Amino acid sequence: VMFHGTDTSPLVDYIHPSILPVEFGGQAEPFENTKWKDIIHDSTELVLRHLRYGYQD
Repeated sequence: VMFHGTDTSPLVDYIHPSILPVEFGGQAEPFENTKWKDIIHDSTELVLRHLRYGYQD
């Protein structure tokens, strides 16, 4: 797992630019997350239940 924060320019060192979306420095079509947002929105109760597991402040 690699964390890049707000500087996504090093991603091309790990992911070929031809499959990396343009907003991340690649040449592929822009990333579209509307479908995932809709799925998560429609599954709010499940997502909230899963958020109770793992790291807690």
